[in-house]
Amino acid sequence: MLWTWIAAAAAATTTAGLSADGSVQSPGRHVGAGAMLGARLAPAWSLEGVAEGRLSWEASPLLAGRAELRYLHQHASVLVGGGVAWQDALAPQLSVGIAHDPAPQTRTQARYLHTIGEGGAVLVSIGRTWPAPPTDPVIVDTPEPEPEPEPEPEANTPLSERLAAAEGAQVWIPHPICTWVSVAESDALLSTLPPETLVQVRASGYLPQAVQLSGDEPVALTPVPTQGSLVIAAGAGDTVLVLHESDDQPREVPLNSDGFGLVTLPEGAYTVTVTGGGRTAGHQGLITDGYATWHATPPPEEVIVRFGSGSSVLSAQGRRAAAAVAASPGNWVYRVWGSASPDGRPEVNERLARERAAAVAAALRAAGVPDDHIIELPPSDAHPDGDPATQRAAHIIPTVGGP
Repeated sequence: MLWTWIAAAAAATTTAGLSADGSVQSPGRHVGAGAMLGARLAPAWSLEGVAEGRLSWEASPLLAGRAELRYLHQHASVLVGGGVAWQDALAPQLSVGIAHDPAPQTRTQARYLHTIGEGGAVLVSIGRTWPAPPTDPVIVDTPEPEPEPEPEPEANTPLSERLAAAEGAQVWIPHPICTWVSVAESDALLSTLPPETLVQVRASGYLPQAVQLSGDEPVALTPVPTQGSLVIAAGAGDTVLVLHESDDQPREVPLNSDGFGLVTLPEGAYTVTVTGGGRTAGHQGLITDGYATWHATPPPEEVIVRFGSGSSVLSAQGRRAAAAVAASPGNWVYRVWGSASPDGRPEVNERLARERAAAVAAALRAAGVPDDHIIELPPSDAHPDGDPATQRAAHIIPTVGGP
């Protein structure tokens, strides 16, 4: 019978150990050392390799190596293995054993070793393991979490009740029906659609509106505003400003190439101001719901600047006339040409006519009219039968575009 004390160490997934034993066994004393290395196959199973060696004063040394399979259950384990032993000759060796772990990291173990042809021996060891040997997994009966309460469904009042205030309202039923249906008849069709669906609603006297099916709040359609139209006829080069009684600032009305402009205004009083071509014209009126109001502004007139006989010097009155044109230029182009009376020599009269046109053009530039809005034309021929005083002049003719 062989008694041995063993110290052992273990890792989390492998088992490794080093053992030393002293024993009394006939016919003599032995001292020995051993090593163990194992691998965890499953939570309750491990495979270990064991190597041992002993020296004896009266016998040959002994070397042994085994593979052992261990099954662990709570604080106990059983093992079985096999290998070879060598002492003068090589011989098979079998092992069976049990182990008990009375406390964490403490193990008491007994093996029966049988060497074929040599006999058997019992090996008892008390050792320490690192970390504690595994046990059967503990199954904790964890109650399933209670399901989260389902959100309360959103209130979904039928659309016919939410639109009760809009008489004659209709709802557009989307694909595959694709038609307008009265609100009173729409509930059954709309109930088949997802609550988040947006549908179009229309009613006489109200603006069209998109409405979500889910909800319980009444739907307030926006009434069509009471409004009318204002049509303005002026020149394409004019600037038109309209001030409604509900506005703080006037709004500009664009004109097309024919000089027409259109604006929609709510009911109430308004003022129209038309400027351009050296003139300023004003209009006033009232907008009535569903009606159009028309205002026409006459085109700008030709401006004539008089000169003295034989003179091309611009008088104070002539400068004021040029300044009046520049005060309301708009987007007009001004054609300027000079004339002279039939008295005197023709070449002198032609020079005077050109100088008079140049003097008026210079006055327009000085008053602020852009240079590209002034076109100087050749002088006109004198009329022998005309009034000489009226022919001593320069003419300013507002036009749209170039000459």
